[in-house]
Amino acid sequence: MHMAFRKLAITICAAVAVAVFMSPGPTLTAESAAHYAAPSIVPATLPQSIILFVGDGMGSGHRQAAQWQAVGQAGALQMDALPAHGALRTGSANATVTDSAAAGTALATGVKTNNGMIAQDPQGRDLITILELAQMKAMSVGLVSTTQLAHATPASFAAHVDSRAKMTEIAAQLAGAGINVLLGGGEDEFLPLAETGCYGELGERLDGRNLITEMVGAGYTYVCQPAALALVPTTTTHLLGLFADEGMIHPHSPSLAQMTQTAISTLSQDPEGFFLVVEGGQGSVISWNGVRCQGISMLALYPLCVPV
Repeated sequence: MHMAFRKLAITICAAVAVAVFMSPGPTLTAESAAHYAAPSIVPATLPQSIILFVGDGMGSGHRQAAQWQAVGQAGALQMDALPAHGALRTGSANATVTDSAAAGTALATGVKTNNGMIAQDPQGRDLITILELAQMKAMSVGLVSTTQLAHATPASFAAHVDSRAKMTEIAAQLAGAGINVLLGGGEDEFLPLAETGCYGELGERLDGRNLITEMVGAGYTYVCQPAALALVPTTTTHLLGLFADEGMIHPHSPSLAQMTQTAISTLSQDPEGFFLVVEGGQGSVISWNGVRCQGISMLALYPLCVPV
């Protein structure tokens, strides 16, 4: 798809970052400002819009294996064709092995934190995320994931809690954050205990709130079936799509590429540009459980998204 705006695609994995243009951002305290470094790459022309692709649990070995599977040893993934390459550490402040919360917070804020913490530093202070910085610049913003929207990685860009397990609190924060596009799984975290939505499981909220109803009342268009996503009006400015009780079932329907396309079409209406996070979620679970071929196939989906 050809867009009138300038677009920067960024791909992030656990060990490798591709085409990363970093810029310093504020935190809530002067003390934590030392976490931020000056940009090492300064593009000649600043991008109007930024798309951040995140491969859950993806390391350099996964990326190489996906390349061999998809295009062979002599081929190149779409991410390899991006104009700049770099590396970003996503380590934990309190553990040898990072988790999605600490890694997601590193991606979203540039600050290393403890495992389990979402956009907070190890002392429990809220950190400003790149998505929130984009909102401060009047840009539209979006989160797309094949896992629950309240899961650690997408949550790290728009919520602030001391434990990733507080998924219903994360969902409430996402619902009230003014995010223009939210597409993924995790319907249960948006619904109260006694209610079901488009999918079979009961909701998980103990506070009785139906966040979907609240968001529709606030002006969101809501879809929960893949066919409905394709029919979203082009004039939509706020879109919520939940396509599973928990994480989306593989093979995903709608696909990650379809959700990305809809998100871009919706967000690109903003003349100020947009910031969009696209996560291929659940990859770490697949890889850590030893089903490596499926994890590699998920990573190979990114060539379908980057050209969108």
